[in-house]
Amino acid sequence: MLRISIIVRQKNPNAKKFYQQFKKQIGKSRLAQGDIENLAVSYAIKNLIPSHLREVTADKKSYFDKLEQAVRERLSSEINYWDNQARELRDKDKINSDRATQRADDLANRLNQRLDEIALQRKISVAAPVVVGGALIVPKGYFDSLKKISPPMPKLAHVSKKLQWKPS
Repeated sequence: MLRISIIVRQKNPNAKKFYQQFKKQIGKSRLAQGDIENLAVSYAIKNLIPSHLREVTADKKSYFDKLEQAVRERLSSEINYWDNQARELRDKDKINSDRATQRADDLANRLNQRLDEIALQRKISVAAPVVVGGALIVPKGYFDSLKKISPPMPKLAHVSKKLQWKPS
């Protein structure tokens, strides 16, 4: 439903009359008869969202590539460290060797879990757009046309005196 609110910026006694006439004409137009919110949403879905999705996907791809590489490097180095500790302690201390092996296994599970989380985050999905506001901008010339007044010509008198030029 189109709701027209009028803000009068000029101190013109006839302004309200012209705005009321404008309101009547808009009420007959296609804008007022259709659901403007659905028009805006369908326009956004067809024209705005695909390009926005491409932009976001490109930005996020490089971010997730760097994140995955950092996670792999950090957790792999910790896994290697604890595997080496387990091998060194295997002959000396069976209990500490088992702890180191368990720590390495936990880190390997953590690595797999974190890589799965990153893979899930890579899947970017689009939500339906929500219209939060709108505006109908009407040029002042439209209201002048309602008054049947042509737009004023620019004042060139001061320019013509300086240049010694007379408009024909």
